[in-house]
Amino acid sequence: MRNANTTIVRGASALAGLARQNGGGRQVATDGGDLWLTLLVLVCLVCVSSARAHGSQRHVLGTVSEIDATHLVVKTNDGKTESILRNTNTKYVHGESAATADDLKIGDRVVVHASPSGNPPTATTIRFSTPKGQGASSSPAP
Repeated sequence: MRNANTTIVRGASALAGLARQNGGGRQVATDGGDLWLTLLVLVCLVCVSSARAHGSQRHVLGTVSEIDATHLVVKTNDGKTESILRNTNTKYVHGESAATADDLKIGDRVVVHASPSGNPPTATTIRFSTPKGQGASSSPAP
């Protein structure tokens, strides 16, 4: 509610100027433009931080089609194949739990985070899940 002691200000610079002059107990109200500007800046910061969250890593999504001690081949969602090196520094995550290299199997769905350089690239983290109907937990009881 506005009264005789309320001044409406448009824009941040006008608000700053009025704040310097305001000493007589007057209320200062803005038109909401500052709020929109603040929200716009906040949204931009969130978008930039989300884009940087993956950094410069290369990402490969798909299904494991081949695997051995030093590399795996991923059949991507568009039907191509990508060879990925792995080493002792590669981390494995099955669902939300830490895993080992031995847990990864042919047919598992993977998201590989790999170094941006190298041909083939080297995996830093391999997140994977076993499709329903596969794996030791789904085998029928004798």
